[in-house]
Amino acid sequence: MLGLKVFKLYLSSLRCSRTLSFRYSTLSVVKISTKLDKMSRWFVLRKDLTEEQYSIHLIFERIRSLYGFSSNKKMLDHFELSESFCSQNIGRGAIPWKLVDTVSQDKGVSLDYLVRGIKVTPLVDFEKYELAVRKGLFRAKILNIIKTDKEVNTIAEMVLTSIGDIKPEIEKEPESGSILNLVAKNSA
Repeated sequence: MLGLKVFKLYLSSLRCSRTLSFRYSTLSVVKISTKLDKMSRWFVLRKDLTEEQYSIHLIFERIRSLYGFSSNKKMLDHFELSESFCSQNIGRGAIPWKLVDTVSQDKGVSLDYLVRGIKVTPLVDFEKYELAVRKGLFRAKILNIIKTDKEVNTIAEMVLTSIGDIKPEIEKEPESGSILNLVAKNSA
Protein backbone atom coordinates (compact mmCIF):
# COMPACT_ATOMS: atom_id res chain seq x y z
CA MET A 1 0.00 0.00 0.00
CA LEU A 2 1.20 3.50 -0.75
CA GLY A 3 2.53 5.50 2.13
CA LEU A 4 0.71 8.45 3.66
CA LYS A 5 3.55 10.73 2.56
CA VAL A 6 2.64 10.15 -1.10
CA PHE A 7 -0.96 11.11 -0.32
CA LYS A 8 0.07 14.25 1.53
CA LEU A 9 2.47 15.21 -1.26
CA TYR A 10 -0.21 14.74 -3.88
CA LEU A 11 -2.91 16.45 -1.81
CA SER A 12 -0.69 19.46 -1.22
CA SER A 13 -0.37 19.94 -4.99
CA LEU A 14 -4.16 20.20 -5.46
CA ARG A 15 -5.80 23.61 -5.53
CA CYS A 16 -9.51 22.73 -5.86
CA SER A 17 -12.06 20.07 -4.88
CA ARG A 18 -11.57 16.74 -6.68
CA THR A 19 -12.30 13.06 -6.39
CA LEU A 20 -9.54 10.62 -7.32
CA SER A 21 -9.82 6.89 -7.97
CA PHE A 22 -6.88 4.55 -7.82
CA ARG A 23 -6.08 0.89 -7.41
CA TYR A 24 -3.62 -0.07 -4.73
CA SER A 25 -4.04 -3.81 -5.10
CA THR A 26 -5.68 -6.25 -7.47
CA LEU A 27 -8.63 -6.70 -5.14
CA SER A 28 -9.77 -3.24 -4.11
CA VAL A 29 -10.13 0.35 -5.09
CA VAL A 30 -9.95 3.35 -2.84
CA LYS A 31 -11.62 6.60 -3.63
CA ILE A 32 -10.13 9.62 -1.99
CA SER A 33 -12.22 12.73 -1.82
CA THR A 34 -10.18 15.83 -1.32
CA LYS A 35 -11.50 19.20 -0.44
CA LEU A 36 -9.06 22.02 -0.03
CA ASP A 37 -10.24 24.80 2.20
CA LYS A 38 -8.48 28.05 3.10
CA MET A 39 -8.19 26.89 6.68
CA SER A 40 -7.47 23.19 6.31
CA ARG A 41 -6.86 20.32 3.95
CA TRP A 42 -8.50 16.98 4.57
CA PHE A 43 -9.33 13.78 2.82
CA VAL A 44 -11.81 11.01 3.48
CA LEU A 45 -11.31 7.38 2.49
CA ARG A 46 -14.49 5.90 1.10
CA LYS A 47 -15.55 2.26 1.05
CA ASP A 48 -13.28 -0.15 -0.80
CA LEU A 49 -14.81 -1.45 -4.03
CA THR A 50 -14.68 -5.11 -4.95
CA GLU A 51 -13.41 -6.19 -8.35
CA GLU A 52 -17.00 -6.55 -9.63
CA GLN A 53 -17.97 -3.10 -8.36
CA TYR A 54 -14.89 -1.55 -9.93
CA SER A 55 -15.72 -3.13 -13.30
CA ILE A 56 -19.21 -1.54 -13.13
CA HIS A 57 -17.59 1.79 -12.28
CA LEU A 58 -15.46 1.43 -15.43
CA ILE A 59 -18.59 0.78 -17.54
CA PHE A 60 -20.04 4.11 -16.43
CA GLU A 61 -16.66 5.75 -17.06
CA ARG A 62 -16.58 4.43 -20.65
CA ILE A 63 -20.14 5.60 -21.30
CA ARG A 64 -19.32 9.06 -19.96
CA SER A 65 -16.24 9.28 -22.19
CA LEU A 66 -18.21 8.21 -25.30
CA TYR A 67 -20.75 10.98 -24.77
CA GLY A 68 -18.31 13.53 -23.37
CA PHE A 69 -20.05 13.85 -20.00
CA SER A 70 -17.93 15.14 -17.16
CA SER A 71 -20.08 13.61 -14.42
CA ASN A 72 -22.50 10.80 -13.73
CA LYS A 73 -25.23 13.39 -13.08
CA LYS A 74 -25.06 14.69 -16.65
CA MET A 75 -25.11 11.13 -17.99
CA LEU A 76 -28.10 10.20 -15.83
CA ASP A 77 -29.99 13.33 -16.91
CA HIS A 78 -29.32 12.51 -20.56
CA PHE A 79 -30.68 8.97 -20.23
CA GLU A 80 -33.47 10.07 -17.84
CA LEU A 81 -32.34 7.72 -15.07
CA SER A 82 -32.64 8.17 -11.31
CA GLU A 83 -29.85 9.89 -9.40
CA SER A 84 -29.08 6.69 -7.51
CA PHE A 85 -28.83 4.50 -10.63
CA CYS A 86 -25.01 4.46 -10.77
CA SER A 87 -24.47 3.94 -7.06
CA GLN A 88 -27.08 1.15 -6.93
CA ASN A 89 -25.52 -0.74 -9.85
CA ILE A 90 -21.99 -0.25 -8.54
CA GLY A 91 -23.03 -1.29 -5.03
CA ARG A 92 -24.70 -4.47 -6.29
CA GLY A 93 -22.00 -5.19 -8.86
CA ALA A 94 -24.78 -5.40 -11.47
CA ILE A 95 -24.13 -4.55 -15.11
CA PRO A 96 -26.73 -2.03 -16.37
CA TRP A 97 -27.60 -4.07 -19.47
CA LYS A 98 -30.38 -1.79 -20.78
CA LEU A 99 -28.09 1.24 -20.63
CA VAL A 100 -25.19 -0.70 -22.17
CA ASP A 101 -27.42 -1.92 -25.01
CA THR A 102 -28.77 1.59 -25.65
CA VAL A 103 -25.27 3.09 -25.77
CA SER A 104 -23.98 0.26 -27.96
CA GLN A 105 -26.72 0.82 -30.52
CA ASP A 106 -26.56 4.62 -30.30
CA LYS A 107 -22.78 4.97 -30.61
CA GLY A 108 -22.10 1.82 -32.65
CA VAL A 109 -19.58 0.39 -30.20
CA SER A 110 -19.29 -3.25 -29.24
CA LEU A 111 -20.65 -4.69 -26.02
CA ASP A 112 -17.15 -6.07 -25.37
CA TYR A 113 -15.78 -2.54 -25.21
CA LEU A 114 -18.50 -1.21 -22.92
CA VAL A 115 -18.53 -4.16 -20.52
CA ARG A 116 -14.91 -5.37 -20.54
CA GLY A 117 -12.94 -2.52 -22.11
CA ILE A 118 -11.87 -4.68 -25.04
CA LYS A 119 -11.70 -2.79 -28.31
CA VAL A 120 -12.32 -5.01 -31.30
CA THR A 121 -11.56 -3.67 -34.74
CA PRO A 122 -14.74 -4.61 -36.57
CA LEU A 123 -14.57 -6.52 -39.79
CA VAL A 124 -16.41 -4.62 -42.48
CA ASP A 125 -19.56 -6.06 -43.95
CA PHE A 126 -18.42 -9.06 -45.99
CA GLU A 127 -21.23 -8.58 -48.55
CA LYS A 128 -19.95 -5.09 -49.43
CA TYR A 129 -16.49 -6.51 -50.15
CA GLU A 130 -17.95 -9.35 -52.18
CA LEU A 131 -19.95 -6.93 -54.32
CA ALA A 132 -16.94 -4.64 -54.85
CA VAL A 133 -14.66 -7.56 -55.81
CA ARG A 134 -17.17 -8.99 -58.28
CA LYS A 135 -17.79 -5.55 -59.88
CA GLY A 136 -14.07 -5.04 -60.36
CA LEU A 137 -13.60 -8.48 -61.87
CA PHE A 138 -16.53 -8.07 -64.26
CA ARG A 139 -15.06 -4.74 -65.41
CA ALA A 140 -11.82 -6.57 -66.06
CA LYS A 141 -13.77 -9.14 -68.09
CA ILE A 142 -15.48 -6.40 -70.13
CA LEU A 143 -12.06 -4.91 -70.90
CA ASN A 144 -10.84 -8.41 -71.89
CA ILE A 145 -8.25 -8.51 -69.12
CA ILE A 146 -9.95 -11.66 -67.82
CA LYS A 147 -11.23 -13.97 -70.54
CA THR A 148 -13.93 -16.24 -69.04
CA ASP A 149 -16.61 -16.26 -66.35
CA LYS A 150 -14.83 -19.21 -64.76
CA GLU A 151 -11.71 -17.06 -64.27
CA VAL A 152 -13.86 -14.28 -62.74
CA ASN A 153 -15.44 -16.73 -60.28
CA THR A 154 -12.11 -18.38 -59.41
CA ILE A 155 -10.35 -15.05 -58.74
CA ALA A 156 -13.36 -13.75 -56.77
CA GLU A 157 -13.36 -16.91 -54.64
CA MET A 158 -9.62 -16.55 -53.90
CA VAL A 159 -9.90 -12.86 -52.94
CA LEU A 160 -13.01 -13.36 -50.80
CA THR A 161 -11.45 -16.33 -49.01
CA SER A 162 -8.45 -14.15 -48.15
CA ILE A 163 -10.73 -11.41 -46.84
CA GLY A 164 -12.64 -13.95 -44.75
CA ASP A 165 -9.40 -15.14 -43.14
CA ILE A 166 -8.67 -11.71 -41.64
CA LYS A 167 -8.83 -11.85 -37.85
CA PRO A 168 -10.11 -8.84 -35.89
CA GLU A 169 -7.59 -6.89 -33.83
CA ILE A 170 -8.27 -6.97 -30.11
CA GLU A 171 -6.91 -4.30 -27.81
CA LYS A 172 -7.41 -4.39 -24.04
CA GLU A 173 -8.05 -0.99 -22.51
CA PRO A 174 -5.48 -0.11 -19.83
CA GLU A 175 -6.68 0.29 -16.25
CA SER A 176 -7.52 3.92 -15.59
CA GLY A 177 -7.25 6.04 -12.51
CA SER A 178 -4.00 4.72 -11.10
CA ILE A 179 -2.51 7.12 -8.56
CA LEU A 180 0.92 5.67 -9.30
CA ASN A 181 0.57 6.95 -12.86
CA LEU A 182 -0.60 10.35 -11.60
CA VAL A 183 2.28 10.67 -9.14
CA ALA A 184 4.80 9.47 -11.76
CA LYS A 185 3.53 12.04 -14.30
CA ASN A 186 3.65 14.86 -11.74
CA SER A 187 7.15 14.00 -10.56
CA ALA A 188 8.62 13.64 -14.07
